Amino acid sequence: MSTEGTIQHHIQAYAVGVSELMSDYTGESIILTSDGTVVGGDALEPFFEDLLAAMPDGFNDAFEVVQLATHGPLAVMVWKAEPWVSAGTNTFVVQDDAILYQTYAGHRPA
Repeated sequence: MSTEGTIQHHIQAYAVGVSELMSDYTGESIILTSDGTVVGGDALEPFFEDLLAAMPDGFNDAFEVVQLATHGPLAVMVWKAEPWVSAGTNTFVVQDDAILYQTYAGHRPA
């Protein structure tokens, strides 16, 4: 699978659930956010459980990819899910069809 294919699967996995999201990562994957760093499979699963539980009804329907660019193993995605997130960005490093590194930043309107 290509880097773009891996990220497209990741986007669709949010609507399926935690187990599908986890299939995009390895036990060594790292996610960096402004709220902290999540390291490894044991920490990723509860991170995604909490994230999905906190998403308001309609979030997935409102989610829109504004731009997705890839080059080799690198990907950057700009997205929004208004009215909850007016601008979000993720950067990914994909290796062997799995997300090895990911960053997230977003702006939530007051």
